[in-house]
Amino acid sequence: RSKYHTATEGAMIIFSDSHIDNGHGVFAPHKKRFHNFLDFAEKEQLVIAGDLFEWWRFSPEETMAKNMDVIIRLQSFGDRLTITPGNHDLRVALLQVMFPKAKVVPAFVAHGWTIMHGHKTDPLLDTKTERAVAAISARVIHALKMEWVDSIVERMTSSKRANEPYVQELMKNPIQFKFIIGHTHVPLQLDRFVNTGSISNEEATYVLLTADGKAKLKKFK
Repeated sequence: RSKYHTATEGAMIIFSDSHIDNGHGVFAPHKKRFHNFLDFAEKEQLVIAGDLFEWWRFSPEETMAKNMDVIIRLQSFGDRLTITPGNHDLRVALLQVMFPKAKVVPAFVAHGWTIMHGHKTDPLLDTKTERAVAAISARVIHALKMEWVDSIVERMTSSKRANEPYVQELMKNPIQFKFIIGHTHVPLQLDRFVNTGSISNEEATYVLLTADGKAKLKKFK
């Protein structure tokens, strides 16, 4: 029996890593495209597989003030919205307040797939202490205007090998589990492992999970 919330009805559109910001991050240049994506998904069950907000670098107050239109749009999905918080969604209780009809859970199972953000299998962020240190470092980098660090990290995480530690960790279970995660921003599709990539990448990607258990990585333009 799964310890996770289980959902079984209908197709789902799954995305991750929007990193909604204060107008000075990866989300802002693609905000209009994100609205178009929500229009595209409006009739479906929507799953946010973590890092909806960029709360490492920016406060909830400033991200919300800049993006109330996005928040209201997401609230309109009501109970068709599920969120599996990521390591940048530092205020999980606030997510529950912002989206009272949504399901906010660490992970859940749908159509044979376990869906979660994936940061808890990150070899560099495997404890709460390490995640806290990383979050503080991100705030310092932003405060000192050391954005060049972001470009180095982006190149590191965008490598073809970015998903390897997660595939190895998740696939070593002898039971034939299947996983959909985000976190690395690098889209990848294997038989039992799919990474959504990031809806805020230059090339936005998401996953369509159909009721018969087929997961397909797709691009959104």
